[in-house]
Amino acid sequence: MSLASLPARHLLPLALGAAALSSCVCEREVFNVIPDAGPPDAAVAQQDAGPPPPEFPLKAGDLVRYGTVGVTYCNESFSTNCTEHSSTWSMEFKVEAPGPQLDPGSNAWVVPAEYFWQIAEKKSPDATTYQTLSKLWMTDFGPWEAEAGASDSEVNQYITTDVMLKGGNPLSFPFFDVDSRFDTAAQAFETYIRTLDAEPFIQVQKAARKFSAGYLEPGDPTQLHFISVVYHRLGFVCLVNESIGPWDPARTKNESGFSNNQRDFKTLWQYTQLTRAGGSPQFCRCGTGAGSDCE
Repeated sequence: MSLASLPARHLLPLALGAAALSSCVCEREVFNVIPDAGPPDAAVAQQDAGPPPPEFPLKAGDLVRYGTVGVTYCNESFSTNCTEHSSTWSMEFKVEAPGPQLDPGSNAWVVPAEYFWQIAEKKSPDATTYQTLSKLWMTDFGPWEAEAGASDSEVNQYITTDVMLKGGNPLSFPFFDVDSRFDTAAQAFETYIRTLDAEPFIQVQKAARKFSAGYLEPGDPTQLHFISVVYHRLGFVCLVNESIGPWDPARTKNESGFSNNQRDFKTLWQYTQLTRAGGSPQFCRCGTGAGSDCE
């Protein structure tokens, strides 16, 4: 894939460490990417799922770029006298011809997209502690464990049925049919969060296309886990903000519920870019009032 429109998946300059991960097969084994199985066959659909959803907003040739996805443990900016364990990577998803196709059996859009990632930086002075980054949802959807380098590009078939969840299907990310499936996804989001904490703090804002929750880490009720996921109106993840740290029981389990504002684990994913086929990269705004950005 051409990366002529850097900065990108901010994309960052780095030497390609392709020897470590030189094939798509290797990438799938490391990152659990499901092999390309092709779009669903309408002929085997068991039943009609109702009227078709609105046309999916992205087209062949459109490219979504996520720059500098950082996951951090015990960064000095969050607490003192500790060693940083972090990973920074970038990802690109380019919609391939013929573009999104509707599976009539599920009314899901299937988006053929070329996937590509780069590692910009990895800090892991202690391997055991570094593995604790896996608590963060974002580590399910990127090459956080890789040392450095870049992937071979591969084309996968991405589905648009499911909201982003920890442990979710990798091929449901980053695309989502936000117009047709928001209400169903909101219920799935709440149901999942309540399997983690019987008394979580959950907010779902349809106008802002936002899902957020604060819950106590399973097995450690002293730790608050806050996650916020915002979708762009054009059908892709736009912003992820996530933190884990000591909970102050006197506070609500939301973004302000951390004791002394301490966050030991953190993900912040922003500055998402969209490049329309034949156009220039545009930064996307997220949430309510996004206007006509990144068109």
